[in-house]
Amino acid sequence: MSDILLDNNIKFSGRLTSLFKNCPKPSGWFAGMMFSKKLGQIKVTGTCSIKVSVGLHLDIVADLYKTSYGEEYRARTVIVAMNSDDALIAYLSSNQFPKIGRVTAEKIVSEFHTDAVTYILNQPDVIKTRCNLSDIQLDILTKGILDSSVENQLQRSYPHLGSNWASAIVKQKTLGVTFDSIASKINFNPYRLLEIEKLGFKKADEVALLDCGLAWNDDRRINEIVKLSMIEFMNKNKSTYLDIKNPNNMSLFESLILKKLNVSVSQTFVADAIQRLINNQSFYLDMSCNQRNLYLAEMRDYEQTIVHEINRHLNRPDDVDKKAVALFKRRKKRNTLLLNAGQEQALLTCLSNHIAVITGGPGRGKTHLIKSLADIWLESNSKHQIIMLAPTGKAVNRMKEATGFSDVATIARFMYRNRGD
Repeated sequence: MSDILLDNNIKFSGRLTSLFKNCPKPSGWFAGMMFSKKLGQIKVTGTCSIKVSVGLHLDIVADLYKTSYGEEYRARTVIVAMNSDDALIAYLSSNQFPKIGRVTAEKIVSEFHTDAVTYILNQPDVIKTRCNLSDIQLDILTKGILDSSVENQLQRSYPHLGSNWASAIVKQKTLGVTFDSIASKINFNPYRLLEIEKLGFKKADEVALLDCGLAWNDDRRINEIVKLSMIEFMNKNKSTYLDIKNPNNMSLFESLILKKLNVSVSQTFVADAIQRLINNQSFYLDMSCNQRNLYLAEMRDYEQTIVHEINRHLNRPDDVDKKAVALFKRRKKRNTLLLNAGQEQALLTCLSNHIAVITGGPGRGKTHLIKSLADIWLESNSKHQIIMLAPTGKAVNRMKEATGFSDVATIARFMYRNRGD
């Protein structure tokens, strides 16, 4: 039988009484039994920002499912509770703090009660002296709290974010290190969450609407949807711009927007959103030569940079390396090139120009030509450098096999490695 959703967004607190075999997993996921005054003894599964252990007090937001094994609460958010002495003792003696143990945890909490965490972070010397802690124990406590406290605060403030994404935000540090710096960015624009690797629009939109209280037509939401739809359009249409005068292009673009909005809107609404992004320079509208081509501003900048660089190379006053051309002619004279007439002409074109484009169908000898070009280029001058790039991993492997060169990469990987240059 498939699992049936009985209820959602149920909030409750309780103590973890047992864990199932091989739990928790390295990812933080666990399954076990929990006692809640509100619900009694229940089965819970979820992911926590720390490695849970029996005895921990947890605050949970979960969906209730009926499964073939009975009812199960699947947690959306799992937060370690620290609002009582018992809860804090369980936390400080958990797996999050190896070498601390329950006796030391009880000593700390008996001295400082629920202020213990504040003292550990802000007045470590006081807690070290009064509880007779070693430097190692204090370091374990400080690191353990810092690793989990930001994640807990994120989950409390943004319940629909979930433990995994709270953990990813802390680990990646893209939005900051402290809770205040991260929260200020999320509150200003929840779609900054898309800067987190692999976090998609659906999750960011859920946080924006349900945790941050954005209206469906908030400018921040509309702007992000239109920009993401533009990227999706470019991928589908294999283009770097949107031809506004083309009704088929506009129809596809609008359908992509409506799918994310999940609300029907007029063409005027879409046109106003586009104009707003043009005004704030997120989009660029090219109207030269009677065109109306809409670009993402950064894509337009990339294209302009490429055009500039191509023109710069085409108009370079310096000659290409004459040694390579001379070597080509010697090999041709000795009949050692092993190329047909078309390949020879293409090779000479490459050696005689700063930029060359060689085209041809499958099996026409382009890869063999590349090997000959690389051989001549390196033999003519040991200081020369060859960089081989291909669009896909499969093409990279083919190029390695055919040329014998090992330093070959995809275009995306090469650009990522050299993104600071």
